[in-house]
Amino acid sequence: MKTVTTNSGDPSIDVKGLLEGVGQVSGSVSSGRAARGPGSESRVKPKFVVAVAIVGVILALIGLGVRLPVESAKSSQGGEDAALLQAAIDTLHGRQGTVIIMDAQSGRVRAVVNPQTAFESQFMPGSTIKPFTALTAMRTGALRADSRLMCRQKYAHGSFDISCVHPKDQPAFNAEQALAYSCNYFFGKLGEHIAPGPFNSTLSSFGFGTRTGIGGDSEGAGQLPHGAWESRNAIGEAPTELVTPIQLITAYAALVNGGKLYFPAQAPADGFTPRLRRQIEINDEHRSILIRGMRGAVEYGTAASANLSGGQNYIFGKTGTSDGDGGQGTQGWFVGFDAPRDATKSEVEPTAVQLVVLVFIKGANGKECAATSRAIFDEFARKGSRGEAVAREPTEGQRLDPVTRTSAEATVKVHMVTEKETRELPIEEYVLGVISAEGSIEPEVEALKALAIAARTYGLKHLHRHEGAGYDFCSTTHCQRFVPVNFSSASPLAVRAVNETRGQVLLDEQGQIIDSFYSASCGGASADVRSLWGTAGKSYLRTSPDPYCVTEAHAEWTDHIANAELARALAVDPRTNVGPRISDLRISKRDASGRAEFITIMGDRTRQVRGWDFKLIVGRTLGWNWLKSSRFTLNRSGGEFVFRGNGFGHGLGLCQEGAHVMAERGAKVQQILDQYYPGTKLGRRG
Repeated sequence: MKTVTTNSGDPSIDVKGLLEGVGQVSGSVSSGRAARGPGSESRVKPKFVVAVAIVGVILALIGLGVRLPVESAKSSQGGEDAALLQAAIDTLHGRQGTVIIMDAQSGRVRAVVNPQTAFESQFMPGSTIKPFTALTAMRTGALRADSRLMCRQKYAHGSFDISCVHPKDQPAFNAEQALAYSCNYFFGKLGEHIAPGPFNSTLSSFGFGTRTGIGGDSEGAGQLPHGAWESRNAIGEAPTELVTPIQLITAYAALVNGGKLYFPAQAPADGFTPRLRRQIEINDEHRSILIRGMRGAVEYGTAASANLSGGQNYIFGKTGTSDGDGGQGTQGWFVGFDAPRDATKSEVEPTAVQLVVLVFIKGANGKECAATSRAIFDEFARKGSRGEAVAREPTEGQRLDPVTRTSAEATVKVHMVTEKETRELPIEEYVLGVISAEGSIEPEVEALKALAIAARTYGLKHLHRHEGAGYDFCSTTHCQRFVPVNFSSASPLAVRAVNETRGQVLLDEQGQIIDSFYSASCGGASADVRSLWGTAGKSYLRTSPDPYCVTEAHAEWTDHIANAELARALAVDPRTNVGPRISDLRISKRDASGRAEFITIMGDRTRQVRGWDFKLIVGRTLGWNWLKSSRFTLNRSGGEFVFRGNGFGHGLGLCQEGAHVMAERGAKVQQILDQYYPGTKLGRRG
């Protein structure tokens, strides 16, 4: 068995001694005000049929003249179940698919939208199968807690190939990180070293391949993999491997609640008696790794943009994207869990998990499904576990009272990606390292002070972002760019900016720490987080004109990309893969800031994708200096596409070039913050 020691001294062990190639990773390289990101579907018109009458909710909807955009919808009772159902209906928003909301401790289905799809239809599970793949591999010894594998960005075996869409500048993954990033290469290689017998045995024990009993004779049974074993089964992308949504949610509930596989049932809470179908033995260490992987998905992985980690409860889950019916389009999955916030202080106990939510949408991807699930979790948190309004503690990293913060929270652990080492340092020294990287050429101290406050706020809001990997932040734009400096070696302006803002953070109207995103240049209008990323809106991250950055370096740019080159870049992601040539490319919707909210791509097939995702997919292949933002126009000129745009980065929150101009004209830090985070106020970390 080959053992590789990283610069930090941690052993990096190949999976089963057969997965080769742990190598060097380069961090992101940029200069000046590069694109920064603290901080990336066609819809099929649903059939309209008569909605099932629901006491209270449906009467209210009928009274308002609202027509439910779903096949049918049911809740188990009134009260909170009806409120959860309405949140689920809003989540689906007229798209084909299903939403199931279940009590993880009993199997009681509290609400379901489109039960025919939920109980009878069978689909490829995509990446939602990966926790069961990992469990099989851990049970058979093919995967250990200290196993690591460097992703090669694309997995190919026989006639099957699939790309990875996670950031490239990552160290070798362990099991939980591979789950968080849903690394296809990791799980494809793992699939080469597990046998079909143990894999099918694991799936069968969790109820796959048999009816759950909720849908009667018409319920789908799913399908276990059969025939010659293919490693693609481990990724959930084989046509011989099918699941129903109700099978998937009951299996996930058992995975997390201590192995209790229940018969799902639609019934009121009063007098309900759970029916245990099977008690599955799950090793505590294996369960812990899987939960940390699912928490990583929400904090920094495939579901990070859904902003679920900022909610009132402890949310974790797994995304999935697979080919649609007949290989046409994609279909998205998300299975998420809600547990009390104090679950973050220790391992999540099996009995602590309260709610499990499944969102399945045709013509979408897993990230979109995760984002749409937030309304359900917010509704559950707002009502409390019994449908009553309850007082909630501030979320992790949001409380400012120093009495409630531990001494450990005064320091942060930063993983230096290129050096492969982790450093622990005081929070203010971390802020100094961030503005020394992000504001390295900024000569105006008031602009640097605004950046310091934004960086400190972001750091405290997203503290423990990489907790599953053993540190808080990485040194790349995935978190905040960071260089190791101290108060003796940093520039005097940077030191002054940190010292004069020490402890200051930005708060919203409720006194909570905000999401203080910032970028190099908004290009004349700040972005709106809802239209940019499809997440919940925030009053301080909305579109507003910026007259200050329009004369700066990134105010305007033009990119010419050949048809074949653009098609090659888009082919790496199933959301944009239309074949070797693009017949047409158009902006199908713009938002209020002028950014491309949705782009339609036509070739051998047609795809629609968010403008920001389009920019990221192109950048991953061609380089991040191509398509510097999603605020652009596009035209076709012969055999190439011409993009003319404004700005550099996502454009949310602080515009660094705009802040520079404001400071240059005499604005103070408070005026700068008011411009870019309207409605917020300054407070202090304890």
